[in-house]
Amino acid sequence: VLNITDRDEVYQFAWEAGTTSEGVGIQQDDFVAVGYGAQGCAVISYRVQPDGSLQGLWGVYGHNTTGTEQAVRTDSPTPGIAGAYNITGTNMDGSAYRGKLTITPRGDAYQFVWEAGDTFRGIGIQTVISSRLGMGMMKPVWLRLMNFNPMVS
Repeated sequence: VLNITDRDEVYQFAWEAGTTSEGVGIQQDDFVAVGYGAQGCAVISYRVQPDGSLQGLWGVYGHNTTGTEQAVRTDSPTPGIAGAYNITGTNMDGSAYRGKLTITPRGDAYQFVWEAGDTFRGIGIQTVISSRLGMGMMKPVWLRLMNFNPMVS
């Protein structure tokens, strides 16, 4: 059983299959990116821009608002998204942050390491159809949903 709860700018997901797993999801158009694993998990969804930069929208489990992030490549461009980036963003409370992001290929996925005051790590997958990246701080789930209109509690 999957329960989806609308939390203003994000969705709370709860899977019940013998045990309960919980996570946070953000929607952009007909895509929903979900990170799950434990309370405090997070998710970010990036759109790859024509210049190779990344535009991100992110959320954290237990919070009802989202933050934004812009990642601009700092190394020599290579095919794909792997590389080093400078990041600027807006936290959920509206305050600004800056830092660095490193994306490293790991098989069919990517490892993300943010250094922005603290160090955060995650794993992500890319959907070729839309030039988007979904990243979960614990475990990622990437859903393409046509006409996403959940029956929320």
